[in-house]
Amino acid sequence: MHAAQRRLALLKALSLAGVVFTVGVILLGAWTRLVDAGLGCPDWPGCYGALVVPDEGRALAHSPEAPLESAKAWMEMIHRYVASSLGLLVIALVVLGDRCGGVPITHGASAWGCWP
Repeated sequence: MHAAQRRLALLKALSLAGVVFTVGVILLGAWTRLVDAGLGCPDWPGCYGALVVPDEGRALAHSPEAPLESAKAWMEMIHRYVASSLGLLVIALVVLGDRCGGVPITHGASAWGCWP
């Protein structure tokens, strides 16, 4: 398999992963909303000032007006993690897809010669 074909296969695989992640974000968002966990973490992008759901003591010290509901907070954070992964995947697709500077992909891998 030539390098150009491998690059095209990588873009196809990343695109498929993007579709799967998009469906996952939609389903997790619906699940988060249905179980009323949308405000499981009172701040963004973390949760009570941390990147993972903290223990009750840290949550209380950070936001005394918002008591920690650990299960809801984890549901919210899982949705955030998957959505963030999708964002990174989209950025990777844009960077990899833009390497040719707008050269159309026609008949096989001949257009991939513009890659460094």
